[in-house]
Amino acid sequence: MTRNFILAVLLLIVSQKPAWPEQPRLVPGMTKDEVWKEFGEPKSFYSRKTRKHYESGAEAATAEQMVGPLLDVYYRKTANNEIELRIEYSADMVESRLRPTIRANRAWFIADKAVAAQDLLPQIAEAVDLCKDSGCRLKAKVGPPRSIECILQNPTDAQQKLADKVANGWKPSENGGTRFKWTPAIILTREAWNYDHTSPIQTVNWLGEKIEEAELSVTDLLQESRDPKSITLRPMIDLGIWNPGILSENEKPIAVVASAASQPSQPGKAAEIISQPPTTVQLASAPMRDPLVSQSSSQKIVCSDRFTEVPFSSSRPDRKKLACGEEISIVSQSGLWTRVKTKDGMEGNVATRFVDK
Repeated sequence: MTRNFILAVLLLIVSQKPAWPEQPRLVPGMTKDEVWKEFGEPKSFYSRKTRKHYESGAEAATAEQMVGPLLDVYYRKTANNEIELRIEYSADMVESRLRPTIRANRAWFIADKAVAAQDLLPQIAEAVDLCKDSGCRLKAKVGPPRSIECILQNPTDAQQKLADKVANGWKPSENGGTRFKWTPAIILTREAWNYDHTSPIQTVNWLGEKIEEAELSVTDLLQESRDPKSITLRPMIDLGIWNPGILSENEKPIAVVASAASQPSQPGKAAEIISQPPTTVQLASAPMRDPLVSQSSSQKIVCSDRFTEVPFSSSRPDRKKLACGEEISIVSQSGLWTRVKTKDGMEGNVATRFVDK
């Protein structure tokens, strides 16, 4: 009887422990043999030229002869999604031009179900590893094409040298590496972006956009300062710092929430985003449309005696103004614009000067 009781307890413990297996990580620069040893030999391949998948064996061999190099394909299961990993290789001919080393150059993560940017990042093990120590800066790049770059702002010497090799096709950088400062990055993109094109770009809820694809690549930290014209033509909007958060025993990320009014953390997802000072906003995924929910209360619209209403940018044609003195709650702030929510649940953007401090 005692033995049966112990077995029952063990079975109960095992059944209650969530299955969240350790996922192999891809690091740019890994040789093809190292990737296959870590991930296993791929069962299918993908062509960026034809946008088709090919089964391993004769089908893939024939396709490679006709359309060129194929990408290795692997699949990952997450708590509520599936991600297809596609790995691209390039030849490192620094040591030998006749027998170049084939190294992983870039990778793409294709989500089966498109999810918000702040929800997709924690599902990518490579993004968590990249940002877990010092965090990554999130920047929205106004297109075309539109994207969100998750940038490692302070790369180590080793990370910067590796990023430089990836950017230059494994060749020594030109001009002594002074023109560009490459750093690892995760670039989030999607084909269609759902927002009001008539609204100021600063008011777009970038982190709530549904992302279908993420690319493990590199980006240039000097891109904004190098070309002044890009500030006007393709401005980059600072969305804050993303920290992956703390991992629990089963290695499932835990949300970290901090706000003006203390509230219990919401477990199950991960994202801690801290904006630049003086305004600090930390975000966590929540089961609502807009993740940037402030805990502020008793805020009102303020204006001079000359006005009774102020402009309000929302998706509803009948809600384009807010009355002076109307109660609102702050969702997020970005420079001259503040995203607010009205008492009837309508969200939109209003000039920060009209929001009661």
